[in-house]
Amino acid sequence: MAYMNDEKLTKQRFVQEELTGMLHSATNGCVGECWYEFDGANELVRVSYRPDPKTSEVITVNVTADSRWAIAKDVMRAVAKRFE
Repeated sequence: MAYMNDEKLTKQRFVQEELTGMLHSATNGCVGECWYEFDGANELVRVSYRPDPKTSEVITVNVTADSRWAIAKDVMRAVAKRFE
C-alpha cells in the first residue's frame, strides 16, 4: 500500500499551496485548482482548467521522481499547451 512520506507531503503542499495560486493568477483564473496524488509507482498532478465558463477539463501530468522545480516546469508546460 502506498503511503505519504515526507517528500510526497512536501510535493503535495507545494502543488496545493504555491503552484495552484501562481497558475490561477498567471492564467487569469483559467486554472482553478491543482492537486498532487500518487498510486505507489506514479506521481501525478491534476489541474482543473476552464478555458471558458462552459468548458472545463482536467489536465493530468506525470511528475514521477520530479523535484519541485521539475514539477513546476512540467505542469506549466502542460497548461501552456492549452492557454497559449
